[in-house]
Amino acid sequence: MWIAQKFRRTWNPVTKKLDTSITKGFFADHSLAFGISFNTALFGTLQFKNKKGLQALRHVIRPSFSINYKPDLSKTHFYKTHIDTTAYEVEFSEYEGALYSGFGKGRTGGIGLQIDNNLEYKWRKKSDTSQEKIQPKKLIDGYGLSTGYNFLRDSLKLDLINLYLRSTLFEKISITASGTLNPYQSDKYGRNINKYMWEGGGKFKLGRITNGNISISSNFSSKPKDAKKAETRKKLVEQRLNDPNLVNDQRNLLNYMQQNPGDFVDFNIPWQMNVGYSLSFYERPKDDYSGFTKDFTSNINFNGSFNLTSKWNFSANGFFDIDTKKLQSFQMSINRDMHCWQLSISVTPVGLYRFFSFSISPKSPLLQDLKINRSRSFQNF
Repeated sequence: MWIAQKFRRTWNPVTKKLDTSITKGFFADHSLAFGISFNTALFGTLQFKNKKGLQALRHVIRPSFSINYKPDLSKTHFYKTHIDTTAYEVEFSEYEGALYSGFGKGRTGGIGLQIDNNLEYKWRKKSDTSQEKIQPKKLIDGYGLSTGYNFLRDSLKLDLINLYLRSTLFEKISITASGTLNPYQSDKYGRNINKYMWEGGGKFKLGRITNGNISISSNFSSKPKDAKKAETRKKLVEQRLNDPNLVNDQRNLLNYMQQNPGDFVDFNIPWQMNVGYSLSFYERPKDDYSGFTKDFTSNINFNGSFNLTSKWNFSANGFFDIDTKKLQSFQMSINRDMHCWQLSISVTPVGLYRFFSFSISPKSPLLQDLKINRSRSFQNF
């Protein structure tokens, strides 16, 4: 990795503050890693002898085990300096102020472990006449953990434990949750020490959650005008998303679709709406580096559209910050179906960046480069 500058802090005993210096140039940072992994799947089914209702539960476990090694090629780019009058030292990277912050410090020679699970069930209704016709449904789409153990570290050899869960309730409400479990005790400055939370007697603790996030979203829509057309569109999208040869292109397309929803209006759906809520927290160092404090944030995001006529559609999306009680962003657009082409006029009247755009683009995602676009932007800060 080539980096254009170095950013260095030094303690000034006269002003009793940190001085910073930036060195422009052409610097390189290197990284090298080797690894091998193994994975399998385990299935377990619990049958119930009920004439109706719950028929079976199936638990699928997918453990993954890896062995890895990475030499420390970046250790010369890290340094320690005092940050206060108590001579308390903190380690920094001289590349942290650059556009790309470089690679991490330390050797890795250990194992990685990931355990992924999902839970399915079968439910028999009165109208189901045959056991074979009952299709399994996901109760929990996935949940599990991942961690690692580095034998080459002098201390803190066990990595932080990452937890996650995703599920869909009633085929309408999507739930995703994640968190990080820190298994180490900390000193008065909030730094991890080489002692697990369950050591030292007293009440047993597996660790402390240092950050977490939970998101809930639901989508509502009317029935499509043409069911066959909607099914064909759905299969085409799934086929492209699952095609390994189009992974990079599809990621770029999905990002573009999220940033420009007005360019991809489905006139086959008379109306649709999506609402989501997100709550997250994370630990951050205190100003005096005496420990950590937890900050909570929450927000609501929404988007929707409806057909004004068979050829005209109105759509809007926004982001509301619950903590500041302000609408951080809002975009609305009106769209015209022009057979193989689509006209879109978008306005963003709220937020730091406000803009107006006018575009005519082909409906085919493969021909997006042929679009005609005119826009004006305004900054509000």
